[in-house]
Amino acid sequence: MPDDDDQPLYACIHGHFYQPPRENPWLEEIEREETATPFHDWNERIADECYQPNAAARILDGQGRVAGLVNNYRHMSFNFGPTLLRWMERHRPRAYAEILAADRRAVEERGHGNAVAQVYNHVILPLANRRDKETQVRWGVRDFEHRFGRKPEGMWLAETACDKETLEVLADNGIQFTILSPYQAKRWRFLDGSGWTSCENGEVPTGRAYLYQQHRGRPLHLFFYDGAIAKGIAFNGMLADAQHLVGAIERAFTQRRAGPGGPREGEPWLVHTATDGESYGHHFKFGDMALAAAFARLQRDPRVVLTGYAQFLARGPVRAEADILDVSAWSCAHGVGRWSRDCGCNVGSGAGWNQRWREPLRAALDGVRDALAAHYEREMGKLSRDPWGTRDAYIDVVLDATRADELVGERARKQLSAEDRVQFFRLLEMQRCALLMYTSCGWFFDDISGGESVILMKYAARALALGRATGVDAEPPFVEVLRGARSNVAGPKGEVVNGADIYLQRAKTATVTADNVAVSHALQTLAEGSRRSSRLYAYDVTLRDETSFKKGRVPCVFGRATITDERTGEATDTVYALAHFGGLDFRCCTAQFAGNADLLGRLERVRAAAVDGSTPAMVRALDEAFGHRSFALRDAFKDLRQQAARALGAEKVGLLEALGDELLESHRALLLALRELDVPLPLHVETLASHVLSRRADDLVRELVAPAADDDDDFTWRALSSQLRGIVDETNALGLTLGVAHSGELLGDALVAALDQLRATPGAAEAARARRLVDAIAVLGIQPRQWQVQTSAFALAQRAREDQSVADALRNNRDLLEALDALCHTAFLRGALG
Repeated sequence: MPDDDDQPLYACIHGHFYQPPRENPWLEEIEREETATPFHDWNERIADECYQPNAAARILDGQGRVAGLVNNYRHMSFNFGPTLLRWMERHRPRAYAEILAADRRAVEERGHGNAVAQVYNHVILPLANRRDKETQVRWGVRDFEHRFGRKPEGMWLAETACDKETLEVLADNGIQFTILSPYQAKRWRFLDGSGWTSCENGEVPTGRAYLYQQHRGRPLHLFFYDGAIAKGIAFNGMLADAQHLVGAIERAFTQRRAGPGGPREGEPWLVHTATDGESYGHHFKFGDMALAAAFARLQRDPRVVLTGYAQFLARGPVRAEADILDVSAWSCAHGVGRWSRDCGCNVGSGAGWNQRWREPLRAALDGVRDALAAHYEREMGKLSRDPWGTRDAYIDVVLDATRADELVGERARKQLSAEDRVQFFRLLEMQRCALLMYTSCGWFFDDISGGESVILMKYAARALALGRATGVDAEPPFVEVLRGARSNVAGPKGEVVNGADIYLQRAKTATVTADNVAVSHALQTLAEGSRRSSRLYAYDVTLRDETSFKKGRVPCVFGRATITDERTGEATDTVYALAHFGGLDFRCCTAQFAGNADLLGRLERVRAAAVDGSTPAMVRALDEAFGHRSFALRDAFKDLRQQAARALGAEKVGLLEALGDELLESHRALLLALRELDVPLPLHVETLASHVLSRRADDLVRELVAPAADDDDDFTWRALSSQLRGIVDETNALGLTLGVAHSGELLGDALVAALDQLRATPGAAEAARARRLVDAIAVLGIQPRQWQVQTSAFALAQRAREDQSVADALRNNRDLLEALDALCHTAFLRGALG
């Protein structure tokens, strides 16, 4: 590092971590996304590639072994989208906890946290009206307070898109700073009265905080990040080696005195940059490790201070002010055209494509927003004295559903009846979906048929449905405007496809009604048995009565349940009957409960058909009891119907497996002889034999990880392990490959649990279980998810340095440490004992 004065050299790397809300708006959960295979969905995939690894990034030694783990969030500035954190809280709680802990640690050590808030769901604020700007900022602030336990000092703007009104809203809501691209600066000057300097082509000194003074007098500060470093990270392979990033930071320090805009005497100077957080592990494999190594190298220099924006701002004083362009963003050279028109910005998906669809998509959504806003103001005005203040306060219920009564008590103008209460929350949910339908990703990519645009339309569909339920139908004009949004992708017969087609075929079809919930509940009952109550995504199902006829030729379940939408409180008393005609052929019928006499009449018709036991009799009975309207397997929830299809197919697969077992047992000698003579096995025989051996291995692994195995003596473990080794030997002898990915997950999860248990209650039994699991993994020659195992092993090593009982347990099981270090390719476990 340069040594030109005694000032500390401040450095900050900001990561913007974000994914669009991918949930089905009716379910509040993400349904399976096949494009993310082998993961369930893209959130899961990116969490495994980026969000989790950055909570425990690997530092390697000279032999390429993991010498230690670093929580990158402790050393970087970061923001997470609130909707992404909501998903992580439910589905990746360990990484979520590490993110919150990193911010708390920064507060303890520096007086200021590393975390920065974000506008709620990544809306391009310059394109939003003032009222939506305010709600987006207030919801972002409140979400941050709820999660991080403190008020945010800074706020990240989606795509750094801003205009003067946006900055005014930030300042009005107590935000002290935001981060922008240098190309968003218009001019700057020192506060001592010197003249303005133009910032053409991003020529703004980026090393200081700038005061932005708006007409109301509330101060806001602007940080313009180093564009060259950001470009190097995002586009020029800077994360291929940590030294590339460190070198860029060093060069920026060296150049800091160049030009008239350099630091004045005593003024602190900051080298900082900002990029998508997904650069560190998702966009660039091992980017999390490069970042951790860069932090380690910077920390070794005694003059370098890794800092966050709030901490740097507190060092003051601020010496200069800046003004911004009227409308700008970091990823569009045309203001905010990328989210409103065919400005020329794209990702290069198809030759000859255009993005003229952007304008009608926005116009259609604006029409929905305005129609529903007028309706909301009118109808909520009957229930609350301050409809828009009530919308702002609704975020507390989104974050914690138990606060619904509190919101009603504080905001309702009168005692609400049951019907009024449902109306109250339907209107609020309508507004929440109307906000979520503006998430920026829907315009960012190259075609309206992309998944991100469809997500927007799904939220619009949900908002429109809630509008109809509360008294207004705004869908016809929405669909009509969408017809003008022409897709670049032709239909299956080469026909032109427009936004209306996509909305009707791919968005509105995601609609969930009480009937869909009833079908899904009945399917679960038929497969798994009855339960008094259950939760299916965002719906509570309370069983009132249920009868199963499973022994006849046509298994059937008949029942009555109350289905309640958790968000609105809307309850539907539903009668249902589901019959299984074999294979994947189901028929389900539903009706509203109309009294006990009606219920019994329907039941008797179904009972008589179940006794008869014939398919025609059951079809007639269902038609007589419910009418000709019916539902099939496709009308159940996507993940549930896939599970049901696999479960139902298991019986047929079992017959094939039995044949495979017989083939292997009867012809093992022949198969081995062919192998010894280098005669290749027929492909279908090879596939079947491999499947049979893989299934046997999976069965043994399930026994190995079962908690009941802990109660047996070591003989049981040795027996199971011996059988497992025999399967591996036979597989190798036949030249086959085991397909045991699921077993790898089971063993990895079990090992993580065992290491966590050993850390909490060190003892011989806990150490023995961990060792057995490591041995089983070694026998199969598989690699579980290293991140999880390495993280638990590192936590165990750290605990051993602090807790003598853990150290003693490990000292008595050095063979476990050696096996773990070998499995995880680490170098810190044995070192933990000195």
